[in-house]
Amino acid sequence: MFHVIRNGMGKRDDMYNLKGMLELDEGYFKIETNEFERSKTKAGRENTDVQNVLVVVKSTPLEDANGNESKHCGYYKMKVMETHQSEEITQAVAEMIQPECIFSPLKA
Repeated sequence: MFHVIRNGMGKRDDMYNLKGMLELDEGYFKIETNEFERSKTKAGRENTDVQNVLVVVKSTPLEDANGNESKHCGYYKMKVMETHQSEEITQAVAEMIQPECIFSPLKA
């Protein structure tokens, strides 16, 4: 049942593109593997226990009365990436955003 809901949500997300100030990052989500596959895993980008996901978030900068800066997270889009190649990332970002977007730098 949950796969039907997730599928519907994914189709809804494809109907809009993000605009405004955005932040872009990658995330790694753990995927289920059997014991044999787990024994062959490598560290880093070659790890077969995780899936690389591109994350784009609409970010609104905020400032309170004391001058403290923070951000408000709005809509976000995520896409599973097969590789770490720049061509694939560029194409995925172009599909997710409107051309007049501004990317803000991420702070660790």
